[in-house]
Amino acid sequence: MAEDLEGSQAVSNGEVDQFTADVVALGGQTGSPERLHEQSVQSEGQEPWIVESATDLYCGTGAFSLLAGTPQHEILGVDVAADSIEAMLGGAYEEDRRALMRAKVWRDGHCVFNALALNDVVVNRGATSGMLEVRVAIDGRFVANQRADGVIIATPTGSTAYSLSVGGPLLHPSLPAWVMAPIAPHTLSNRPIVLSDTGEVTIDLVAGRDASANFDMQSLASLLIGDRITVKRSNYHATFLHPRGWSYYDTLRQKLHWNEGVA
Repeated sequence: MAEDLEGSQAVSNGEVDQFTADVVALGGQTGSPERLHEQSVQSEGQEPWIVESATDLYCGTGAFSLLAGTPQHEILGVDVAADSIEAMLGGAYEEDRRALMRAKVWRDGHCVFNALALNDVVVNRGATSGMLEVRVAIDGRFVANQRADGVIIATPTGSTAYSLSVGGPLLHPSLPAWVMAPIAPHTLSNRPIVLSDTGEVTIDLVAGRDASANFDMQSLASLLIGDRITVKRSNYHATFLHPRGWSYYDTLRQKLHWNEGVA
C-alpha cells in the first residue's frame, strides 16, 4: 500500500506498537481490526478506526466480505481508491460504532486466555474428532447441553460470516444483540437464537477431544474438558468510517447477489 498511495509509509507489526495516534485499518480480512486493537490501540486506551473503502483493492480477499465497502467491479484503479480515501480524510464520511466482544478461557478458576473479537467467538471440535458436548448458560441461567460440532457467538458484524453459513440470521449492525448458532447440531430442533448483548454467555466444555476456541479466526486457544469460555460485551468499540451515501442494504444486495435476474 505504501507504493500505491503517495506519502504513505508501511510499518511492521512490531513498529505499530510505537504509535499512539488513532489507528486507521484498511482491510477486507475481518480479523485485522482485532490484531491492530490488541497490538497497539488497547494499550493506549484508544479505539480502532476502520475505513470501509477500497478494501478489495488493497487486500484482494474481500470478494465476499461484507466489511468490504466498495465492490470490486467499482474499483478501476489506485486513483479511484485514493480519491475515495482523500474525500473521507477530508470529513466526507459517516461514522458507525460497533461494540466488540471480550472473551476469556477459564481453567481451574484461572483465566488462561483473553481476547477481543469483532465478529465471533467459536468453540469447535478438532479436525478428526467427534462431536462436542457443551453446557451453555446466559447470565448464570442454564440454557441447554448441546451436542454439536461447535457453537458460534456472533456480533451483528459477524452475523454475515461463519454464523450465516450455519443458518444464522442477519443482524443489522445497530442492534445491541448477538447470535448464538450451533454448528451441525445432533438435535435438529437446536436452532440459532438471538441474544441481548448486555448479558454474559458461558460455555463449559463437557466432552470432546481436540476442542478449541477461536476469536475472529485470528487467535486460538486449545481447550480441555472442564474449561469455561465466557463472552461479554467489551467496553471498546470499533468505529467504521463509511463513504457518504453508504447503505448496509446496498452492501447486502451486492455481496449476497440479491435481485439477480430480476427485470
